[in-house]
Amino acid sequence: MDARMKRMLGAVVASVLLAIVALASGIVPIGTPDNSPGAGPVSAEASNNFDQLVVVLFENHDITDIYGPATYMTQLANTYGISHHWQSTTNPSQPNYISLIGGSTFGVSGDGNHPNLNHPTIVDLIENGGKTWKAIAESAGGSGCGLSPPRGEDHFPFLSYTTITGNSGRCANLISGDSNTVIAQFNAGVNFIWFTPTDNHNMHDNSVSSGDAWIAGWVPQLLTAMTGKKAALMITFDEGYASPPLVYTSFSGPATVLAHSSSAAYTHYSFIKLLEDVWGGGSLGQGDVNAASPIEFFLAGGPDFGIAANPTTVSFGSRLLRERRPDRGLRAGGCDDDLCAREHQRLSDVDVHAQRDERRILHRDDHGDQRKFGPHRHGRGHRHIPRFLSVGESRERVVCGRAVGLVHD
Repeated sequence: MDARMKRMLGAVVASVLLAIVALASGIVPIGTPDNSPGAGPVSAEASNNFDQLVVVLFENHDITDIYGPATYMTQLANTYGISHHWQSTTNPSQPNYISLIGGSTFGVSGDGNHPNLNHPTIVDLIENGGKTWKAIAESAGGSGCGLSPPRGEDHFPFLSYTTITGNSGRCANLISGDSNTVIAQFNAGVNFIWFTPTDNHNMHDNSVSSGDAWIAGWVPQLLTAMTGKKAALMITFDEGYASPPLVYTSFSGPATVLAHSSSAAYTHYSFIKLLEDVWGGGSLGQGDVNAASPIEFFLAGGPDFGIAANPTTVSFGSRLLRERRPDRGLRAGGCDDDLCAREHQRLSDVDVHAQRDERRILHRDDHGDQRKFGPHRHGRGHRHIPRFLSVGESRERVVCGRAVGLVHD
């Protein structure tokens, strides 16, 4: 091969390598609609812990009113995850809702306001991350930015920002509906769904037991729809009244850590920080900047390589994952793992208890070819499980929280 041919071949190889590096690092912009202002590239730091998130807002209760007294919501929190120190922003309702999607109250106080705020919101973050969204107001009249929720803008902050109402494409995502609409939108693949219930359901005008029974009547169907998906449900309250004003906030669904209880300090701005961390859509530059991220409630994310089979070897760049044999044992005292170190990928088994509807991730002690990266450090959320998988139990092969195939003893 002459020198000229060698140079040409080298240039081609270099171009291909550069393209691969660009894709791997997340610096290639994702296309977004022309009418979505602020759209841009996905951050390379996106952790991708979930693909879909449903958020439901309740009203006017401290955490002590709900955690314990509300039977189903307590069960949901204990089964999945509960924050014992999630603080609302202020009183009364409307400035809390404004802060939840904008990162600040922007001087709004009291209810019944129509502030026309010209600030970016979580909508910008979601669209910048290449995700889709819908905001649903239960029993609202009208449609789009002419939507008329029963409480006006008090509990539906999307109508308070001109960065939303001044954009026809975004207005189309504001819809009236009920819990069935939430599940239908989820099944349609919408990435982010906000749901504002009526005051007859959200514990504003009805009792805690009534509101608890209402959500118990449809959330199990939503969780069933989430099966096999990287999805989560967040339930929180707009405002508390104690000092500090702590409100019930739970995270549930297959993308969340099981039986996880945290006393770390979070605020409503932490909700925005979570979206920024998981989907990498940038920052609002408000209270979200210094807010703690509740990422501890979620299983590890990482890029989705679309693994649909049961591969013997999966490679990407310098990282290598090898499938373990189904009959290879776990050490007693294995770990339930919710985080993946940046240095290597992990292989675990999910212990599925059909009778108890329970899933545990059992972390393997060895890391195969990745041991050369040094000692492994466990992150938050690990719990020891002093048992082995018994013969006949169904197990699901998981790589960094992503199922790649079923195995059976």
